[in-house]
Amino acid sequence: MKRIQIFSLKFLIATILISTWSNVCAQPENRWVRYFDSGQILDKFIDVFNQRDGSFAMCGLSRVGNNQYGFWLVNADENGNELTQRVYTNGLQGNFSCRAFSVIQADDGGYLIGGRAPLDGALKFTLLKINSDLEQEWWREYGLGASGQCDAVIETKAGQFVGAGYQITNQGSAHAYIVMTDDEGNVIWEVSFEDEDRIYTILELEGGLTICRIHRRCRK
Repeated sequence: MKRIQIFSLKFLIATILISTWSNVCAQPENRWVRYFDSGQILDKFIDVFNQRDGSFAMCGLSRVGNNQYGFWLVNADENGNELTQRVYTNGLQGNFSCRAFSVIQADDGGYLIGGRAPLDGALKFTLLKINSDLEQEWWREYGLGASGQCDAVIETKAGQFVGAGYQITNQGSAHAYIVMTDDEGNVIWEVSFEDEDRIYTILELEGGLTICRIHRRCRK
């Protein structure tokens, strides 16, 4: 049986915010709705990040060739008008190969994207660092297992990068996984949690990290 921790707390917070808003003013209207197109057959957004200047960075996937997909990064201004877009790939093909699941704006003005990408016949936990000119700085695969996926990324106050998600072991078991790297993508430490399935969100607190994950409980 699986249960999502902190679910009841999140539900309570959401209920309070909605109730408070409804008591103060009428139902809000959309400020804007925008559509983005890479010109390919399939485009999909999975994450959005509000940047320091009020603009937005969005990531997901876009098809770039026959059975090949890439990390899709789109920038839009505060009114949703497209500024830039680009697709990144490691050049290897696979079924729905490269997918981006999380994006942040780094302190240097560039971006860190987490996702998955094919390597050696498997989909690997992947981090991509992009500079402020949208050029790729480095692309790295991580993990202690056969395959994996990065679902969340952050930059710490000290300038390190942290990616979190899951990995699949050679025995087929899913384990939660976290890696911390320096600004060049070199591993500082990595850890896998055998009794956890997956990490979806990670935040930095004073003296450590907090995560939201799926917990697996086995009963005889």
